[in-house]
Amino acid sequence: MTVVGTEKKNELGSMDGPYISHPCLSNLITLGLNRNNFTGEVPLSLGNLSSLRILGLSRNNLHGSIPEELGLLSNLESLELSSNNLSGTIPLQLYNISSIQTFSVTNNLLSGSFPPNLGLSIPNLKFFSVTTNRFSGSIPVSLANASGLVMISAGQNAFTGPVPPNLGTLQELEVLDFGGNPLGTDKSNNISFLSSLTNCTNLQILSLSAMQLEGALPSSFANLSTTLTSVWLDENYISGSIPVGIGNLVSLSYLTVATNLLTGSIPDPIGKLTGLQELCLHNNNLSGIIPSSIGNITGLSILFLTDNRLEGSIPASLGNCIGLQVLDLSGNGLSGEIPKEVVGLSSLSVGLGLAGNYLTGSLPSEVGNLKNLALLLVSENRLTGEIPSTLGNCLMLESLNMKGNFFEGAIPSTLGQLKSIQAIDLSRNNLSGLIPSSLGKLRLITNLNLSFNMLEGDVPNEGVFTNISEFSVSNNKNLCGGTMALMLPACPAEITRKQKRVSSRTVIILATTLSISFILFLAGICAIFLIEECLLSILRIGVLCSAEMPRERMDINDVLMELQRIRNAFATWS
Repeated sequence: MTVVGTEKKNELGSMDGPYISHPCLSNLITLGLNRNNFTGEVPLSLGNLSSLRILGLSRNNLHGSIPEELGLLSNLESLELSSNNLSGTIPLQLYNISSIQTFSVTNNLLSGSFPPNLGLSIPNLKFFSVTTNRFSGSIPVSLANASGLVMISAGQNAFTGPVPPNLGTLQELEVLDFGGNPLGTDKSNNISFLSSLTNCTNLQILSLSAMQLEGALPSSFANLSTTLTSVWLDENYISGSIPVGIGNLVSLSYLTVATNLLTGSIPDPIGKLTGLQELCLHNNNLSGIIPSSIGNITGLSILFLTDNRLEGSIPASLGNCIGLQVLDLSGNGLSGEIPKEVVGLSSLSVGLGLAGNYLTGSLPSEVGNLKNLALLLVSENRLTGEIPSTLGNCLMLESLNMKGNFFEGAIPSTLGQLKSIQAIDLSRNNLSGLIPSSLGKLRLITNLNLSFNMLEGDVPNEGVFTNISEFSVSNNKNLCGGTMALMLPACPAEITRKQKRVSSRTVIILATTLSISFILFLAGICAIFLIEECLLSILRIGVLCSAEMPRERMDINDVLMELQRIRNAFATWS
């Protein structure tokens, strides 16, 4: 009898009750109750299902310990208890069930250690998955005796001691995950054990992250299985260089060797990994140039080369990576101009990081193609020219950092179109002109830094500009107004009343026109000896209208009032 088909989310409540031990279930072979909302403890009565071969209780909300009664299931082949809240240790009785092929207890709160003879007592073991628990002690060397092992997934625990030396005998092994265990604290362990894995010709996934492993990356790394799809060696102390033969691993989709001590250059044959989707080599000491061959990896979606010592220019060939979502080259010694082919990659959506280099030239206007980009970092370079107005097209942009460059000209008012923006840093540039009032209309922004520029005029007084803790305009000598907390000088009348104010040129033209008309009018009503005095009064107005300093010029309303006064005065004399 088989019971299957309840592996979906239901509101089934507790598993407690008499039904599990019902005599009618004595011939039950499969009990699949994965992916539900069961609560409570694993029923002891499950041990009465003597014919049971498959027990699936994964992805529920079960708690408590694993009952030792499960050790009575002498025919059990698959035990699946993953993704619950189970605690305590594994009952020793379970290790006596030699028929077990799948042992999966990942994502629980289980603790304790495994017996040294695990691989001998369960010789038919194929899938051993205990990731993300609290297990400690050594990884049993005897695991290699279970020659049919396909998966060893023991990451994210507290295992110590030696790495089993004979794992290379596991010809069927596809997944090896020891990541997150401090095995490197045992000085007998170093990354050289990778060489033994070259015999695992079916290996597909290798995860050795955050293990405190030391030693030089062996050249034999390039001789691992050609079926290998995923390699994670990040957060260790691995030194040496990336083997030139890396191009042999033609099936790789994910390669992460970040946060290590690697030196040397990125080998050009890396471009042969045309199926690569993620390449993460950040936080190392890599030098040399970025190989243009990376442009051959057209399906690449993530490229992290941050914080190395790379130099030379950014290869324009990266523009061929039309699926690239994240490109971060920050913290290197890159120089030259930013290729428009790269900055215009419309696929970039998560982030473009070019900060902390020696890049020159302007930011190409093609940056406006990044309509879905969330993060743009070009700070601490030597970029010049104006900030492209096309940045206003990047409607999904959340963070923009352009500080520490030589950008000049005005801040484009189009930045006011960035409705998703939360942070803008344009500090330490050579920007001039007025602060666009459109920035005050950005409702999500909480960090705006415009300090150390040459901005002038009135500081807007709405939106982000009303909270002194959310913006900075310090070290701009010609700013005025704004919130009182800024303690800037009050703006002159011609700025605060700019709707009434006109330029000196406009006032002069208007005054001249009015003067001529008025003179003709006066000529008809004034005595000849009064005309000279009329003209002097009008010329005095012209001088005041053409004053060099805007604050000293007459307002247009004042001009008209003064002309009317002169007219009335001389008309009376006539």
